Amino acid sequence: MPESGERMNDELLRIFNSDPYLNHMNFRILEVKEGYARVEGRVEKHHLNFNGVCHGGYIFSLADVAFSFASNSRNQKAFAVSISVEYIRGAKEGDILTATAEETGSAGRLGFYDMTVMRNGETIAKFQAIVYRKKEAILQPGAGSTA
Repeated sequence: MPESGERMNDELLRIFNSDPYLNHMNFRILEVKEGYARVEGRVEKHHLNFNGVCHGGYIFSLADVAFSFASNSRNQKAFAVSISVEYIRGAKEGDILTATAEETGSAGRLGFYDMTVMRNGETIAKFQAIVYRKKEAILQPGAGSTA
């Protein structure tokens, strides 16, 4: 298995870029490598809650998408079992938010991740998450290429 941070399989990255939820939310993958992902999204009017600020669900979704790509980046199916969040600041329409997810450790089939959502270099939310990794691969051996 490649070391954390190595470039990932091109076919796996293609699958991530075609993710229906990523595209529905109009998020954009900035970077994915093994155990790490960075995704961005722009807060639109329909992402605002009744108080006129970005809905926490949008911020959570952005972090969750980054988490999904980081935790599945080793071509092993991984599923979230727990995510906790601390909302620190709000966001408003037009803000560009960036979520990063990074593996911080593992124990058996569990993987542990920290996620951060930022706006212009300022942290607006922090997350901690755990995934359960199945033995099943996303891609069959030999699929795609690794460079």
